[in-house]
Amino acid sequence: MNLFSSGWRRLLASCLIAIALWLSPVWMTASWAAQAQEIATRIGNLASEAMQATRQFDFNAALPLWERILELDPDNPAAYSNRGNALVGLGRLDEAISSYDRAIALTPFVSDSYINRGTAYEGLGRWDEAIADYNRALEIEPDAADAYNNRGNARAGQHDWDGAIADYRRATEIARDYPFAQSNLALVLFQTGRVQDAIQLWRAVSRRHPGFADAEAALAAAYWQQGNVPQAEERWSRTMQYDRRYRDRTWVQGIRRWPEAAVTALDAFLSLQTPLPS
Repeated sequence: MNLFSSGWRRLLASCLIAIALWLSPVWMTASWAAQAQEIATRIGNLASEAMQATRQFDFNAALPLWERILELDPDNPAAYSNRGNALVGLGRLDEAISSYDRAIALTPFVSDSYINRGTAYEGLGRWDEAIADYNRALEIEPDAADAYNNRGNARAGQHDWDGAIADYRRATEIARDYPFAQSNLALVLFQTGRVQDAIQLWRAVSRRHPGFADAEAALAAAYWQQGNVPQAEERWSRTMQYDRRYRDRTWVQGIRRWPEAAVTALDAFLSLQTPLPS
Protein backbone atom coordinates (compact mmCIF):
# COMPACT_ATOMS: atom_id res chain seq x y z
CA MET A 1 0.00 0.00 0.00
CA ASN A 2 2.98 2.20 -0.50
CA LEU A 3 2.72 4.31 -3.64
CA PHE A 4 6.45 4.79 -3.95
CA SER A 5 8.42 2.10 -5.67
CA SER A 6 11.86 1.11 -6.82
CA GLY A 7 12.86 3.58 -9.55
CA TRP A 8 16.03 4.81 -7.84
CA ARG A 9 18.13 1.69 -7.96
CA ARG A 10 18.76 1.75 -11.71
CA LEU A 11 18.88 5.53 -12.10
CA LEU A 12 22.62 6.11 -12.01
CA ALA A 13 23.32 2.96 -14.04
CA SER A 14 20.85 4.08 -16.72
CA CYS A 15 22.30 7.58 -16.81
CA LEU A 16 25.83 6.23 -17.11
CA ILE A 17 24.87 3.81 -19.89
CA ALA A 18 23.16 6.59 -21.83
CA ILE A 19 26.14 8.87 -21.35
CA ALA A 20 28.59 6.15 -22.37
CA LEU A 21 26.68 5.51 -25.59
CA TRP A 22 26.51 9.20 -26.22
CA LEU A 23 30.26 9.63 -25.82
CA SER A 24 31.29 6.52 -27.73
CA PRO A 25 32.17 7.70 -31.28
CA VAL A 26 35.93 7.61 -31.71
CA TRP A 27 35.78 10.44 -34.22
CA MET A 28 34.45 13.11 -31.89
CA THR A 29 36.63 16.17 -31.40
CA ALA A 30 38.30 17.01 -28.10
CA SER A 31 36.12 20.12 -27.84
CA TRP A 32 32.93 18.14 -28.38
CA ALA A 33 34.07 15.54 -25.88
CA ALA A 34 34.74 18.22 -23.27
CA GLN A 35 31.28 19.70 -23.82
CA ALA A 36 29.68 16.26 -23.59
CA GLN A 37 31.56 15.55 -20.38
CA GLU A 38 30.33 18.83 -18.91
CA ILE A 39 26.73 17.92 -19.74
CA ALA A 40 27.21 14.44 -18.27
CA THR A 41 28.50 16.00 -15.06
CA ARG A 42 25.50 18.34 -14.92
CA ILE A 43 23.15 15.38 -15.38
CA GLY A 44 24.83 13.48 -12.56
CA ASN A 45 24.63 16.48 -10.22
CA LEU A 46 20.98 17.12 -11.07
CA ALA A 47 20.16 13.43 -10.52
CA SER A 48 21.79 13.51 -7.09
CA GLU A 49 19.81 16.62 -6.13
CA ALA A 50 16.58 15.10 -7.42
CA MET A 51 17.11 11.85 -5.52
CA GLN A 52 17.83 13.76 -2.33
CA ALA A 53 14.65 15.82 -2.73
CA THR A 54 12.64 12.66 -3.38
CA ARG A 55 13.98 11.00 -0.23
CA GLN A 56 12.73 14.04 1.68
CA PHE A 57 9.31 13.79 -0.04
CA ASP A 58 9.93 17.21 -1.62
CA PHE A 59 8.40 16.37 -4.98
CA ASN A 60 7.93 20.02 -5.92
CA ALA A 61 11.71 20.34 -5.83
CA ALA A 62 12.39 16.96 -7.47
CA LEU A 63 10.13 17.39 -10.51
CA PRO A 64 11.90 20.34 -12.19
CA LEU A 65 15.26 18.64 -11.62
CA TRP A 66 14.15 15.55 -13.56
CA GLU A 67 12.74 17.82 -16.26
CA ARG A 68 16.06 19.65 -16.55
CA ILE A 69 17.78 16.29 -17.01
CA LEU A 70 15.35 15.49 -19.83
CA GLU A 71 16.13 18.82 -21.48
CA LEU A 72 19.78 17.73 -21.53
CA ASP A 73 19.09 14.09 -22.43
CA PRO A 74 15.59 13.72 -23.96
CA ASP A 75 15.85 9.93 -24.29
CA ASN A 76 16.84 9.09 -20.72
CA PRO A 77 14.40 6.38 -19.57
CA ALA A 78 15.44 6.55 -15.91
CA ALA A 79 14.70 10.28 -15.83
CA TYR A 80 11.25 9.68 -17.33
CA SER A 81 10.54 6.98 -14.76
CA ASN A 82 11.69 9.14 -11.87
CA ARG A 83 9.82 12.14 -13.25
CA GLY A 84 6.78 9.89 -13.07
CA ASN A 85 7.57 9.11 -9.43
CA ALA A 86 7.64 12.83 -8.61
CA LEU A 87 4.33 13.35 -10.40
CA VAL A 88 2.81 10.49 -8.38
CA GLY A 89 4.03 12.19 -5.22
CA LEU A 90 2.24 15.36 -6.34
CA GLY A 91 -0.97 13.45 -7.13
CA ARG A 92 -0.69 14.13 -10.88
CA LEU A 93 -1.29 10.51 -11.77
CA ASP A 94 -2.38 10.77 -15.41
CA GLU A 95 0.75 12.80 -16.19
CA ALA A 96 2.82 10.24 -14.31
CA ILE A 97 1.42 7.43 -16.46
CA SER A 98 2.42 9.33 -19.61
CA SER A 99 5.95 9.72 -18.24
CA TYR A 100 6.16 6.00 -17.45
CA ASP A 101 4.80 5.20 -20.91
CA ARG A 102 7.76 7.06 -22.38
CA ALA A 103 10.23 5.22 -20.15
CA ILE A 104 8.74 1.88 -21.15
CA ALA A 105 8.84 2.78 -24.85
CA LEU A 106 12.56 3.52 -24.50
CA THR A 107 13.40 0.44 -22.37
CA PRO A 108 10.59 -2.14 -22.60
CA PHE A 109 12.56 -4.85 -20.81
CA VAL A 110 13.25 -2.97 -17.56
CA SER A 111 10.87 -3.91 -14.76
CA ASP A 112 11.04 -0.71 -12.72
CA SER A 113 8.92 1.44 -15.02
CA TYR A 114 6.15 -1.18 -15.09
CA ILE A 115 6.22 -1.31 -11.29
CA ASN A 116 6.13 2.45 -11.04
CA ARG A 117 3.34 2.81 -13.60
CA GLY A 118 1.40 0.22 -11.65
CA THR A 119 1.49 2.47 -8.57
CA ALA A 120 -0.07 5.29 -10.60
CA TYR A 121 -2.80 2.96 -11.85
CA GLU A 122 -3.40 1.96 -8.22
CA GLY A 123 -3.81 5.59 -7.23
CA LEU A 124 -6.57 5.87 -9.85
CA GLY A 125 -8.21 2.65 -8.66
CA ARG A 126 -7.38 0.95 -11.97
CA TRP A 127 -6.56 -2.33 -10.26
CA ASP A 128 -6.58 -4.63 -13.30
CA GLU A 129 -4.14 -2.41 -15.19
CA ALA A 130 -1.90 -2.19 -12.13
CA ILE A 131 -1.87 -5.97 -11.76
CA ALA A 132 -1.09 -6.36 -15.46
CA ASP A 133 1.94 -4.09 -15.05
CA TYR A 134 3.14 -6.02 -11.99
CA ASN A 135 2.68 -9.30 -13.85
CA ARG A 136 4.79 -7.93 -16.71
CA ALA A 137 7.47 -6.81 -14.25
CA LEU A 138 7.54 -10.32 -12.78
CA GLU A 139 7.92 -11.84 -16.24
CA ILE A 140 11.03 -9.68 -16.67
CA GLU A 141 12.33 -10.09 -13.11
CA PRO A 142 10.71 -13.12 -11.41
CA ASP A 143 12.21 -12.36 -8.01
CA ALA A 144 11.22 -8.69 -7.85
CA ALA A 145 10.02 -8.42 -4.27
CA ASP A 146 8.61 -4.94 -4.86
CA ALA A 147 6.45 -6.23 -7.73
CA TYR A 148 4.96 -8.87 -5.42
CA ASN A 149 4.42 -6.27 -2.70
CA ASN A 150 2.73 -3.87 -5.08
CA ARG A 151 0.60 -6.57 -6.65
CA GLY A 152 -0.50 -7.38 -3.11
CA ASN A 153 -1.49 -3.72 -2.77
CA ALA A 154 -3.61 -3.89 -5.92
CA ARG A 155 -5.24 -7.13 -4.82
CA ALA A 156 -6.00 -5.56 -1.46
CA GLY A 157 -7.62 -2.70 -3.39
CA GLN A 158 -9.89 -5.34 -4.95
CA HIS A 159 -10.53 -6.82 -1.47
CA ASP A 160 -8.81 -10.02 -2.60
CA TRP A 161 -7.34 -10.54 0.86
CA ASP A 162 -6.09 -14.09 0.25
CA GLY A 163 -4.31 -13.00 -2.93
CA ALA A 164 -2.80 -10.02 -1.15
CA ILE A 165 -1.53 -12.18 1.73
CA ALA A 166 0.06 -14.62 -0.74
CA ASP A 167 1.85 -11.80 -2.56
CA TYR A 168 3.08 -10.11 0.62
CA ARG A 169 4.35 -13.42 1.95
CA ARG A 170 6.21 -14.04 -1.30
CA ALA A 171 7.75 -10.56 -1.13
CA THR A 172 9.00 -11.23 2.39
CA GLU A 173 10.39 -14.62 1.36
CA ILE A 174 12.43 -12.99 -1.40
CA ALA A 175 13.47 -9.97 0.69
CA ARG A 176 13.38 -11.13 4.28
CA ASP A 177 13.98 -7.66 5.67
CA TYR A 178 11.39 -5.70 3.66
CA PRO A 179 9.48 -3.59 6.19
CA PHE A 180 6.73 -2.32 3.89
CA ALA A 181 5.82 -5.81 2.71
CA GLN A 182 5.78 -7.01 6.32
CA SER A 183 3.66 -4.08 7.49
CA ASN A 184 1.30 -4.52 4.53
CA LEU A 185 0.93 -8.19 5.42
CA ALA A 186 0.12 -7.21 9.01
CA LEU A 187 -2.49 -4.71 7.79
CA VAL A 188 -4.29 -7.42 5.83
CA LEU A 189 -4.07 -9.83 8.76
CA PHE A 190 -5.64 -7.09 10.91
CA GLN A 191 -8.32 -6.53 8.28
CA THR A 192 -9.22 -10.23 8.28
CA GLY A 193 -9.49 -10.48 12.08
CA ARG A 194 -6.06 -11.94 12.87
CA VAL A 195 -5.30 -9.09 15.24
CA GLN A 196 -2.71 -10.78 17.45
CA ASP A 197 -0.79 -12.07 14.44
CA ALA A 198 -0.77 -8.53 13.04
CA ILE A 199 0.46 -7.04 16.31
CA GLN A 200 3.20 -9.62 16.61
CA LEU A 201 4.40 -8.86 13.08
CA TRP A 202 4.32 -5.08 13.59
CA ARG A 203 6.29 -5.48 16.81
CA ALA A 204 8.91 -7.50 14.95
CA VAL A 205 9.13 -4.83 12.24
CA SER A 206 9.49 -2.14 14.90
CA ARG A 207 12.38 -3.99 16.54
CA ARG A 208 14.21 -4.60 13.26
CA HIS A 209 13.54 -1.14 11.81
CA PRO A 210 13.58 1.55 14.49
CA GLY A 211 12.03 4.66 13.04
CA PHE A 212 9.63 2.83 10.71
CA ALA A 213 6.53 4.93 11.34
CA ASP A 214 3.99 2.68 9.62
CA ALA A 215 4.40 -0.10 12.16
CA GLU A 216 4.35 2.33 15.08
CA ALA A 217 1.15 4.04 13.90
CA ALA A 218 -0.53 0.70 13.28
CA LEU A 219 0.46 -0.53 16.74
CA ALA A 220 -0.95 2.66 18.30
CA ALA A 221 -4.29 2.01 16.57
CA ALA A 222 -4.34 -1.71 17.42
CA TYR A 223 -3.40 -1.21 21.07
CA TRP A 224 -6.00 1.55 21.46
CA GLN A 225 -8.65 -0.75 20.02
CA GLN A 226 -7.66 -3.37 22.61
CA GLY A 227 -7.84 -0.85 25.45
CA ASN A 228 -4.08 -0.81 26.05
CA VAL A 229 -3.88 2.96 26.39
CA PRO A 230 -0.26 3.27 27.67
CA GLN A 231 1.13 1.22 24.79
CA ALA A 232 -1.02 3.09 22.28
CA GLU A 233 0.24 6.45 23.53
CA GLU A 234 3.86 5.28 23.54
CA ARG A 235 3.64 4.00 19.97
CA TRP A 236 1.95 7.19 18.82
CA SER A 237 4.67 9.31 20.39
CA ARG A 238 7.21 7.36 18.33
CA THR A 239 5.11 7.79 15.19
CA MET A 240 5.08 11.56 15.58
CA GLN A 241 8.86 11.58 15.90
CA TYR A 242 9.21 9.73 12.61
CA ASP A 243 6.37 10.78 10.28
CA ARG A 244 3.60 13.23 11.14
CA ARG A 245 1.55 12.39 8.06
CA TYR A 246 -0.18 9.65 10.03
CA ARG A 247 -2.25 12.36 11.74
CA ASP A 248 -4.00 12.89 8.39
CA ARG A 249 -6.76 10.34 7.82
CA THR A 250 -7.03 11.34 4.15
CA TRP A 251 -3.36 10.55 3.60
CA VAL A 252 -3.52 7.26 5.51
CA GLN A 253 -6.58 6.08 3.59
CA GLY A 254 -6.00 7.62 0.18
CA ILE A 255 -2.22 7.64 -0.28
CA ARG A 256 -0.81 5.09 2.15
CA ARG A 257 -4.01 3.10 1.57
CA TRP A 258 -4.49 1.23 4.82
CA PRO A 259 -7.46 -1.16 4.70
CA GLU A 260 -10.71 -0.13 6.36
CA ALA A 261 -10.26 -1.94 9.68
CA ALA A 262 -6.93 -0.26 10.41
CA VAL A 263 -8.22 3.16 9.30
CA THR A 264 -11.23 2.77 11.63
CA ALA A 265 -8.97 1.82 14.53
CA LEU A 266 -6.71 4.80 13.88
CA ASP A 267 -9.74 7.10 13.64
CA ALA A 268 -10.88 5.90 17.06
CA PHE A 269 -7.48 6.70 18.51
CA LEU A 270 -7.20 10.12 16.86
CA SER A 271 -10.69 11.13 18.00
CA LEU A 272 -10.03 9.74 21.50
CA GLN A 273 -13.04 7.47 21.33
CA THR A 274 -13.34 5.19 24.33
CA PRO A 275 -11.28 2.07 23.57
CA LEU A 276 -12.61 -1.41 24.04
CA PRO A 277 -12.06 -2.91 27.50
CA SER A 278 -8.99 -5.11 27.90
